[in-house]
Amino acid sequence: MELQPDDSPVSYKINQVGNHTVTIDNTEHKLPLLCTLTEVQPLPISSPQLLTPKHMATWCRELSPELILIGTGPTHLILPEEIIHTCYLERIGCEVMSSPSACRTHSILMSEQRPFVLLLFGDDVSNT
Repeated sequence: MELQPDDSPVSYKINQVGNHTVTIDNTEHKLPLLCTLTEVQPLPISSPQLLTPKHMATWCRELSPELILIGTGPTHLILPEEIIHTCYLERIGCEVMSSPSACRTHSILMSEQRPFVLLLFGDDVSNT
């Protein structure tokens, strides 16, 4: 079997993630962020604990992803069941993991050109 180099175009690349920032295409951005296949924008919610089923339903309907990834910061947090259940009702996958893990998964989804939403959070500044 012959292997081919992966030369699929990506809109942007996450270079590094820290506790309060993420570097995308060598430009630093303050967390939290909402990322899709084609864009990166500030997220108006400061921590994953503030996510509601209404937020999730809105992103499911407006952005039509196959998957929603939630990067909860430097460590994995358990989110309320209704957050994931909302995606399930919309027939959209939902995965919760640490932000570094979410960024690695983001790279794979980008290379596959799959429609996704990444909610990327940092350390909750109010707890520091």
